[in-house]
Amino acid sequence: MNWFQNLPIKRKLMLLMLLSSTAALVLACAAFVAYEMATFSGAMQRNMTTLADVLAESSTGVVSMPGFEDEAEKKLAALKAEPHVLLACLFKDATNMLAGYVRSGVDQKFPAQSPLEGARVVDGKLEVCRPVMLGEKKIGTLFVRSDMAELNA
Repeated sequence: MNWFQNLPIKRKLMLLMLLSSTAALVLACAAFVAYEMATFSGAMQRNMTTLADVLAESSTGVVSMPGFEDEAEKKLAALKAEPHVLLACLFKDATNMLAGYVRSGVDQKFPAQSPLEGARVVDGKLEVCRPVMLGEKKIGTLFVRSDMAELNA
């Protein structure tokens, strides 16, 4: 600290202004990063929920009619276009899975039963579960699991 005492007052003031400006800048950057992570996570959740809603809406026919398991698999295979989707499956009821999709090269297990509806982050993965509706009646459930690689990038 002896070196600080030997500095002229002009240098001391410049050093203090530099330190306070640096501290303010670091705090502002930390706040921006925290805000971006929070809003980006919400946007990822909304985008995946929208994707699941569209897929659930277009799956009404294959869930409501018996014998269309191949068509259900094709619908879910369209998720290849979304690089962050790891797994998706259609349930007719709580334990009866109609069709499933797993991204090639990914080690993921289908849930044993239909999860609760909604969106949540579990073990670093975003999981979205949406109802498949026929009019006002729930006839199935669509489950989609996505990685959070976009957020980490």
